Amino acid sequence: MRNQFQNPVDSGKELSSSSGMNKRVLQYYDDIQRIKNSLNSYYLLKEFDIPYPKMAYIYPTYQCSLSCKNCMYKDHLTEYTKNESLDMDISLFRNILQDLSSLGVMNVEFCGGGEPLEHSSIDKLIELASEFRRNKRMDFGLLTNGQNISGLDESTVEIILESFAYIRLSYSERASADKKLREEYLCNLAKLIGYKNENNKLKATIGSKLLLTSKNKDQLLKTVFELLKLGVEHLKVKSIRSRDDEPSPEDLIQVEEELGSFKSEKTVKNVLKVDLGRTVFLHGFKCWINPLSVTIDPYGGIYICFNFHNDPENMMIGKYNENNSLSDFWGKSKHIEKILNINTKKVCKADNSCNCRYADYQKMMEEIFWKGLSTKYGEVNNESKSAIESKRIQKFL
Repeated sequence: MRNQFQNPVDSGKELSSSSGMNKRVLQYYDDIQRIKNSLNSYYLLKEFDIPYPKMAYIYPTYQCSLSCKNCMYKDHLTEYTKNESLDMDISLFRNILQDLSSLGVMNVEFCGGGEPLEHSSIDKLIELASEFRRNKRMDFGLLTNGQNISGLDESTVEIILESFAYIRLSYSERASADKKLREEYLCNLAKLIGYKNENNKLKATIGSKLLLTSKNKDQLLKTVFELLKLGVEHLKVKSIRSRDDEPSPEDLIQVEEELGSFKSEKTVKNVLKVDLGRTVFLHGFKCWINPLSVTIDPYGGIYICFNFHNDPENMMIGKYNENNSLSDFWGKSKHIEKILNINTKKVCKADNSCNCRYADYQKMMEEIFWKGLSTKYGEVNNESKSAIESKRIQKFL
C-alpha cells in the first residue's frame, strides 16, 4: 500500500524556516516526528505514539449576535439551538482545564464557533482562566469580534490584560458594512490599548485580525492604516476561507503589494503579518499534523481540527463529561483512523491546498524531513529555545 504520509514537499507558497511563525513550531520538532512516525507505521504495525496536543481551542459558546453572512458556523447553528443553552457549563469548563493541565496541554485559546464574550458567565470563565494561569502556569489567549468589550466591567478587562498572553479582535464582516459597529470596534480596541498603556503590569499583546474578501479590498487597506495608527501590537491579514467570497488572484496580488509598502516601515515590520495565499501541495494534501492541537466545543465535543464544522461527524473523536479525560480518546485507534481518513476536499474545500497555518507548518516540516535537515533545524530550535520560551505568546500555535 502506498503511504500517503511520505510525499515529498511540493511547490506553492514560499515558507521560510527563519520566520517567527515557523520557528514557533520548530520547538515541537520531536513531537511532530512522533506524529509522523506513528502514522507511517500504523497500517503495518498498528503501533502509534501520538503526543498530547500543544494547543487547545475552546469554544465557550455558540452564541453570537452578529450573524455575519460569511460565518463558517451559520449553517450549523440551527442544529445547536436545539440544546437548552449555547454556553459551555462552568463546571465542565473547570474540568476541561484541570484535565488539560494534567496532560501538559498548557496553551488555550478562547474562540468560536460563537463569540466567546457572549457567554452568559464570561466573567467567571475568565476568572477561572486566571486561576489556572496562577496555579498551573497555563497560558491563555482570546479571539473575539471585539463588539462586547464595552460591556465588560473594568475588573474583567484588567484580568484579561494581566492574565492572558494575547487578545485579538477579529474585524467582522458586519463591522465592515455597518458604520456604527465599525466605530464600536475601533473604540473598543482603542479602550484596550489605552488601558494597557496606563498600567505597566498589563502584559497581554493586543492585536487585530482582518479577512480579505472579494468585496472589501479598498476598505481593508484603509482599515489596516487606521489600526496601525491606533497602535495595535499585532495585525494579521488573511484571505477568507469561503469559496463564495474569496478574492480574485489579481486582488490578492494587488493587496499583498500594497500591504508590502506598509511593511517597509521599520515600526510596522514586526506588527503586520500578511498571509493571503493557500498552501499548495501539488501531489495532494493529506493533513497529518493536526494532533498539534485539539478543538473543544461548548458541549465538550472533542475535534481533531478547528475546521470540523465542514465534516463534524468524521472530525469528532469523543466528548468530555464530568468523569472522563482527553486521554480516553487521544491517540487511540479511533483517533488515528479519523486522521488517516480526513476528507480534505470536504474539510479544507480543496484536495491539494489549505488556507490554514497548520498546512504551513506541515509543509515546512515535510521539507525538513524530506531533505534530512533535522540536525540543522534542531540547532536552530535549540538556539532559539530560550528566546521562544521567554515570550509567552510565541508558545501558541
